Amino acid sequence: MEILHNPFYLETIIKKYNIASCFEDISRYRDGLKLVRFPKGTYLYSRPEHCRYVYFLLTGKLQIHATMENGRQMLVRYCDEFIFFGDMELLGYQTASNMTETTTECLFLAVDISQRKEELLEDKKFLRFLCSSLAEKINYFAGIQFRNRANTPREKVAVHILQSADEQGYFKENLRKTSEFLAVSYRHLHRILKELVEKGALVR
Repeated sequence: MEILHNPFYLETIIKKYNIASCFEDISRYRDGLKLVRFPKGTYLYSRPEHCRYVYFLLTGKLQIHATMENGRQMLVRYCDEFIFFGDMELLGYQTASNMTETTTECLFLAVDISQRKEELLEDKKFLRFLCSSLAEKINYFAGIQFRNRANTPREKVAVHILQSADEQGYFKENLRKTSEFLAVSYRHLHRILKELVEKGALVR
């Protein structure tokens, strides 16, 4: 975790993402706002110093894994856009039920809650933002569940490839994790990819 000491860039980020709209008075938290960078392969909240903060993802990509009762981890979400992290920890869930891993270098706006937690939980605008963030996540997972039930495996794979491909059109995700995310067996995923290649829809 690297803290970037660049006040001008911090102010630029606050304006660009309209961070002030999340708080009744952002000046009350100004001394606790920091730009932080995590390298690829970092698990958020894996170290005590991470727990001092809640985070707004600004740039980079993340994967969220759910931990099952048998200890196995399953990929449940990709994130590559502005999103808030730390809501459950802020609300008192000390043990994270999900593991959040950076898959590229990521830049965050971090809010230090070590001295401001109670103040944040009394901030009406922030609580509305927090509710909106949680509602978005609930809606996302409800949508995933619906698509997994309503679409055929081939449709799920095709849509996922289109959504996850980079700007050059390359799909580079780990296929084992992809099969877990789509609730499609690893073997069946390979069969679908082979069919798409044979039909000319993909070049492998």
